[in-house]
Amino acid sequence: MPNARWLGSMKALLLVSVMLPASLLSGPAWAADSFENAVKLAQPAIHIAEDGKHALIEIPLTNLSGLTITAWSYSVQLRYPDGSTRVAGPLLVDSVSSLQKGNERDSFLPGATRNLTATVPLDDAGEPPLTANAALRVIAFADKSAIGDSIEIGQLASSRRSMAGRMSEVLAEIEKARQSPNPRAEMEALAKRYPGAIVLQLVPLVDNPTAIDAALSKYRDYRDLLNQHSALNQQAFSPAK
Repeated sequence: MPNARWLGSMKALLLVSVMLPASLLSGPAWAADSFENAVKLAQPAIHIAEDGKHALIEIPLTNLSGLTITAWSYSVQLRYPDGSTRVAGPLLVDSVSSLQKGNERDSFLPGATRNLTATVPLDDAGEPPLTANAALRVIAFADKSAIGDSIEIGQLASSRRSMAGRMSEVLAEIEKARQSPNPRAEMEALAKRYPGAIVLQLVPLVDNPTAIDAALSKYRDYRDLLNQHSALNQQAFSPAK
């Protein structure tokens, strides 16, 4: 089997009421024109992934809203040649960091297009899905408004608040380490306690207060951005008929 095979484009479905699979979420769906006025889904492309064991789904999403989109959540409903079905998701992309100065090139600006992606297994016969339909679940905007399911909007807001809280904790520990008799040793210890955080980047800068201050200033700005955009204003939506 070749490593890459293009199966052509299938017509994507923007569900009229964005009906979610019962196995994923039960509850009301929102008015279709909320999503239709905000974004446009194009035809999906289905490829065999390079590993030859999975299919890669790509569904272009264009921002029609007039606002920068800061987060989007979706599911992808798949049907295979053998008649079996699968749902990939929910999948969330949070790009609120693109609002921070210096990250503008990553912004999902009005008129821009991003791919909704999903990687799924091939079926038992080694075939990829025949069709892929995207169901939008949440879209959040730079003005702190959001459309979609209220539970998932709340989860997005909670996730941002939680990350901001974690960053505040790290910042407090960094300041303690900087004021200690042995800042380098304390920072190295912090890097082990907070793997993946900013601390590891700061260890080589211990003897350069100006560089550390600049890095911490950007880190605080991102923390503040997360806090600000955790207060999401959910737009009205209509229950499913």
